[in-house]
Amino acid sequence: MMMTLGLFVFTLKTVPYQNLNRATEYRWPTNSRVGLPPAAQFLGPGNDHITLSGILLPELTGGRLSLLA
Repeated sequence: MMMTLGLFVFTLKTVPYQNLNRATEYRWPTNSRVGLPPAAQFLGPGNDHITLSGILLPELTGGRLSLLA
């Protein structure tokens, strides 16, 4: 069971994760200017890095079959 909303239960059939970490990069290149500090311009989002971590409990999730799924 991941969580509940009233009487509705959210579950996963495979290995559930305990932590979700997301890191988003943004692109801000700078241009040199004469007599002024460099100017930065936003060019949009960069790469997203998503990391899932968790613990495999074979008696609850099925062991190797859950990892293969």
